[in-house]
Amino acid sequence: MPFFCHGRYIKQEEGIDVKRLLFIYNPHAGKELLKPKLSDIVDIFVKAGYEVVIYPTQAYQDAYKKVRRYPAGEYDLVVCSGGDGTIDEVVTGMMKRQEKNPIGYIPTGTTNDFANSLHIPRNLLGAADNAVNGVVFPYINSSSITSSSCVTRIR
Repeated sequence: MPFFCHGRYIKQEEGIDVKRLLFIYNPHAGKELLKPKLSDIVDIFVKAGYEVVIYPTQAYQDAYKKVRRYPAGEYDLVVCSGGDGTIDEVVTGMMKRQEKNPIGYIPTGTTNDFANSLHIPRNLLGAADNAVNGVVFPYINSSSITSSSCVTRIR
C-alpha cells in the first residue's frame, strides 16, 4: 500500500522503498540502435532499484507532453533516449513543471551534440548505467541564469 511522504507517494515492497523511473525513448532516433539493447537497458535500471515505466514517443512533442503532464510524485527519475530533439523535449517539459526530477540521457540520435558536450558515454549500456548511477549536477536555466532543481546525471 503506497503512503504519502515529503510531497510524494512511496510504494513499499517487502519493507523497501521502491524508486520509480520513467523511460521515454524515440524508437526512430538515429539508426534505431536502441531496439536490440532495450531489454539490457531496462535490466540496468531494475538492478539499480527502479520500477520502470517505458514510454515510446509517437509524434513530435510527445516527450514534452509526457514529462509536462505526469502527476507530481509519480517518478523519482526520468531517463530519455533519442537524439538532441528528444532530450530537448524532455528538458523543456521538466523546466515547465513545478516539481522537477533528475534527468538521465542515453544518446541514440545521429548527432548527439548535447551528449557529447556533457561527455555522456556513447555506449548505450554505459549511458544507461550512468543515468541511474552517475553523479547528479544542477541544470542551469539559461532564461533566468539560476540553477534550478532539475538535474542531469553524468559520470
